[in-house]
Amino acid sequence: MSTVIVGGGIIGVSIAYFLSDPDIQSNQQREIHIVDSSPELFACASGKAAGFLARDWFSPELQPLGALSFDLHRQLAAQHSGGERWGYMQGSAVSLQVVGRDGKKTARGDDWLRRGASRAEAAIKDTDKDSLVTESQDPSPAWLTKQNGGTVEKISNDSCVAQIDPLRLCQFMTAKCIERGVRIHNPARVVSALNDAASGVISEVVIEDTKSHIRSNVPCTNLVFAAGPWTPRAFGSVFPLSKAHIPVLALSGYSLVFRSPRHTLHHEQETYGGKSHAVFTTYPQSCGFSSEIFARANAEIYLAGLNGLDIPLPEVATDAEALMTKDKTERVREAARVLMGRPQENPEEANIDDLEVLRESLCFRPYIESGLPIVARLKDEITGSAARVSGGVFMATGHGPWGISLCLGTGKVMAEMISGIEPSVDVTADMPGDGSGYDDSHRAFLQAFMARSTMTLEEAKPVLAAIFTVSEGREILPGDITQTDLNTYIAATNTAISGFDLEIRSTVHQTQQSRVYALINSTSDPLMQLATTYTADEIAYVKRLLDAMFESNNTSRCEAMVVSSIEAVRLARVTANNTRRQSEATSQGGTAQPLSMKDAEDMLKRLVAEGWLERSRQSYYSLTPRALMELRGWLVETYNDEEDEDDYDRDTPRNDKIKMCFACKEIITVVRTPGILSAWDKIIFSCSVTYDHFLGPTMLESSMLRTSAPKLHPQLLPIAAG
Repeated sequence: MSTVIVGGGIIGVSIAYFLSDPDIQSNQQREIHIVDSSPELFACASGKAAGFLARDWFSPELQPLGALSFDLHRQLAAQHSGGERWGYMQGSAVSLQVVGRDGKKTARGDDWLRRGASRAEAAIKDTDKDSLVTESQDPSPAWLTKQNGGTVEKISNDSCVAQIDPLRLCQFMTAKCIERGVRIHNPARVVSALNDAASGVISEVVIEDTKSHIRSNVPCTNLVFAAGPWTPRAFGSVFPLSKAHIPVLALSGYSLVFRSPRHTLHHEQETYGGKSHAVFTTYPQSCGFSSEIFARANAEIYLAGLNGLDIPLPEVATDAEALMTKDKTERVREAARVLMGRPQENPEEANIDDLEVLRESLCFRPYIESGLPIVARLKDEITGSAARVSGGVFMATGHGPWGISLCLGTGKVMAEMISGIEPSVDVTADMPGDGSGYDDSHRAFLQAFMARSTMTLEEAKPVLAAIFTVSEGREILPGDITQTDLNTYIAATNTAISGFDLEIRSTVHQTQQSRVYALINSTSDPLMQLATTYTADEIAYVKRLLDAMFESNNTSRCEAMVVSSIEAVRLARVTANNTRRQSEATSQGGTAQPLSMKDAEDMLKRLVAEGWLERSRQSYYSLTPRALMELRGWLVETYNDEEDEDDYDRDTPRNDKIKMCFACKEIITVVRTPGILSAWDKIIFSCSVTYDHFLGPTMLESSMLRTSAPKLHPQLLPIAAG
């Protein structure tokens, strides 16, 4: 038997570590292969995360896995001198609140954990008598500069938080895996799966060395996807016919590792007894983001918290450093100075930066909006073909900021699943797809979506407030609803409706710059859906509208992708010029018939009312965000030429009518083309801020003036008339 693990980060290595355990191997000998696309292992979050461990900071669904993993960390450190080898330290956690100059106090520093930290919620409910400390009892470490108006609270139980250096733990487990015969392929990728001729099941995978481009076939009984934020890409590459939606996003985060004169090896051992401290803040006005600070072994201090979903995931982990921007690294350094710089005698004067910077990093973590990771064996039909993997397809990803803490528990449970052993803890409640947690409140939320074609966060707030008021038996105001509340309800609803080929998706409205959520059919032909309410002649009219938008009004000289109200009415007539796809615009009775102008006007009003079209102030019709999401596959298939990889030339622009944003890969309506991109690489305006760092402010300003060189200056291309 052979197990192939796609992803060589801390989750993949943890799975291999437990799967190669002699006790498991004694029952059933198996080959184990780890395949990772990066030329350097642990070049991203697995090696550059903070390494904070918690035992009881998790929601009820994750609590068993969190406790198991924390105990395994402690046991592994005790068995293999983890304190020396990977900096394992017991510790404590505190929360820092600061009153700003405007008199406003920040929220508790553990608020960011509310969706996955039961202990933090308990701390919020503590009374001041037990949790609030005075100056003489201050639990904060000496290396944390006292902040004017600052209050520190202890938010961890004794022996329930700890600290490690994740890079050194990864290196230790990797060495053990290699000793046990695990084979590591990197830089490499799994490019396809091969069926056994006799049984028809998938029995091998093709692994390509991305440096030499040599391909080899490897036996595969079990296939495990544990590639962090790269998991959706890896899964889609192996199973291109699968329609499964892997709901994993790439959460980026900047970090800084440094030393302070106020925290030396002497302080670490003598003052703190070899224990670590973790400090959590929430948007101190002096920092501008929620700083998280961790004291690690060898007198290192780690600061992070500048996170976001706005930076596109690089092709491989080692490319992440190239995406770092000076302004964000300076923000992190400034936070370190404010919170840990040397204070001056006059408390009103700014701290002095006397910190020794050891490393600045940008890494990406796999984030799922529900806060619950995927740790499961997947259904056989997920491959999208008749073939199945003989042993099964497994997935472990989406741990968000808790990947290091949960890695050992995840590795052990996955190894047990693969080996057919009863898992140490039940993780089925964590998994998308079982509908757990879906109740009448979610059904009411779904009904609200079905009554509307789309919703924004502001439109969803009163809906969720009404639902929460009923379900919780107390008044909840729209202002109390957060983005997290909406994300959580969408994730639970999508889990329940996925079996009906329905999904709530989102995109950014490219002129209004707001995120729009829509309930769409994820598999069937969207135009065929109209057949239940529209006649064949009306559907043919819709196709003529789309031809006008994406062909007639979408040329190299004018990328409009809109149709004027006058032109839209004229398209009611069937002429030789507007029957590009006449064979598609036929009914059972023959060629589609024209509509009257009155029918066309009524049809346009219906399409606007039902959320397919929107009409601008200048009387131009364009597709709505909902329509772009629902019609995406059909538009690309209909209007774009198929790409022939053998003839692909990067120096020759493709003649695609449907263009995708270079950053977010959504269909473009309003774009910006930064100077560093080629003339045919476009970026949605809302994504362009992310890419400004490629030029920098000075280059950006000067390039905008260089009108004689259009490839070098940003262009605003109003594809959809405003």
